[in-house]
Amino acid sequence: PTARPWYKTAVQAGKLAVTKPYGDSTTGVPYVAFVAPMLRGGKLEGVLSGAVPLDGVREVVAAIRPTPGSFGFVVNSDGQVIAHADAKLALKPVTEISSVLTPATMASLATSDKPLEVEMDGAAKLLKGRPVHGTDWTLIVALDKAEATAGLRSVLHTLAIAIVLLAVAAAGVAALL
Repeated sequence: PTARPWYKTAVQAGKLAVTKPYGDSTTGVPYVAFVAPMLRGGKLEGVLSGAVPLDGVREVVAAIRPTPGSFGFVVNSDGQVIAHADAKLALKPVTEISSVLTPATMASLATSDKPLEVEMDGAAKLLKGRPVHGTDWTLIVALDKAEATAGLRSVLHTLAIAIVLLAVAAAGVAALL
């Protein structure tokens, strides 16, 4: 086990860490492992590891649907898709989702206060990212812009009608006076 990537990651990090995705040595199923070195008197005694299949992470991320046309996905700091509702995008470069999503763009997205507008699958999406603590992952939520702003458009439409009605009523009252 000392030659496995999860073991080496824990030793290098010296603290709780998450490994890069790797294939299981017997089944080839992609996993990530949460690993931590076990130290006694400052000396490495072993590594504690808990592996999670990426399908499990994908199922959690696929459940993120704030609106019907919105979705979530997770990307690591190298620009690799860790989990996406579309299983075919797992472990692919994030640029396969959109060419605008470079690793640099993804890094700035995690710290920006403003959403990034990106065209995806022919629809405008508003992207907002948050770092996943204890990992080099970023959770990205892609809101469908039309759906996200539908409520605001409805309020503006109602407000415009109310202003017109008030102006007509004010003009009627002024004409009577």
